[in-house]
Amino acid sequence: MTVADINGDGNLDLIICAESITVMLGNGQGQFTTVSVTTVPYALFVAVGDFNLDGKPDLAVSTQAGLVILPGNGDGTFGPPLPVPAGTDTGAVAVGDFNHDGKPDLAVAIEHSASLSILFGNGDGSFQPPVSYGVGGYPSSVVVGPFSAAQSQDLAVANYGSPFQYGTVSVLLDDGTGTFQPAVDSLLGAAPQFVAVGDFNADGKADLAVADLWSDAISILTGNGDGTFQAPLSYDVPRQPYALVIGAFSGAGTSDLAVADLVGVTLLTNTTR
Repeated sequence: MTVADINGDGNLDLIICAESITVMLGNGQGQFTTVSVTTVPYALFVAVGDFNLDGKPDLAVSTQAGLVILPGNGDGTFGPPLPVPAGTDTGAVAVGDFNHDGKPDLAVAIEHSASLSILFGNGDGSFQPPVSYGVGGYPSSVVVGPFSAAQSQDLAVANYGSPFQYGTVSVLLDDGTGTFQPAVDSLLGAAPQFVAVGDFNADGKADLAVADLWSDAISILTGNGDGTFQAPLSYDVPRQPYALVIGAFSGAGTSDLAVADLVGVTLLTNTTR
């Protein structure tokens, strides 16, 4: 699931990916109405961007068969899926402008080949052929963050690895032209499933939070601001965390974590002051 203002009314909407794409429009008061369901067989992940630069949000959807774009109509509905030549076995998707040309690009995890594909957007809803970078085994989640400089669009990838064994997070630094440096891996707990970007120690530098599925823990990697990270700190959660959201849930203005696991939702309150 992801959150965006799909119909341009200033209220956040929900886009739910569960072997089809369901859009639920928000009214700004916590209530949602389902307005469209688009059939996308074996849909796995969804990301939002204006890929044809018409001012209306589009969707990038990865499936077991490959990647498709759903062009947005601006009202919460979408046109038919348009295939993108990204290969099969596509997984998690993130949107950025990696070559800094003002056109949205895509970073797509290719799970069984332990790689990440970068697809540069042409600004008309189509994309150039993918450029591949090696990451850890079974990449399961990818995010964009300013890890090496304030305006950089670097990438962090959570790599699930082998079940019940230690996994990694791969960081690929943006050189400003659309090329990334080779991945640098940090060892984490068992089966890293999900990665998110925040500033957990309030030093103005981007940090990482990773859900380690089989370790029953969340790993926090504090960023040094130059693309490197300190050794991870581990925080226990009840059972098998598989997703997390960052927000000021405690009302203290700090970056707290809400963690979805098999027990329910666990809140980790940030004690930085």
